[in-house]
Amino acid sequence: MLTLTNKIDLSSYETHGSLDIPAGSILEHIKTETSLMAYYELFTYVVHCNMIGEDNNKIPVSIRCSKYIGGKIPKVNCVKNKSRKSKDIYWPEVFDEDFPE
Repeated sequence: MLTLTNKIDLSSYETHGSLDIPAGSILEHIKTETSLMAYYELFTYVVHCNMIGEDNNKIPVSIRCSKYIGGKIPKVNCVKNKSRKSKDIYWPEVFDEDFPE
C-alpha cells in the first residue's frame, strides 16, 4: 500500500463537510478515480486515502487534482487557503511521492 505525506495544508470536501489535512499527515492511498472532461480537454482525479490519526484511527479523505490532456504533472485543487488568483500548485510541491495513477 502506498503511503503519502503532504508538505502543505490541504482540505478535503466530502458530503459531510470539509476536513483539514494538516501538513505532515500520513495518508494511506486506497484508489485513484480518473474522469475526462472532453470539452475542456481536462482529466480530473480523486485520490481516495485514509488519513492515519494519532491513535491509528483511519479517516477517509479525498485529494482532488486535475491535468490538461498532454500535461505532465497534475495540479492539486484542494490546497487550503489558496485563492483563484494565486499560482497553481502541482503534485511535487505537495508530495515527494509519485502521483498514484
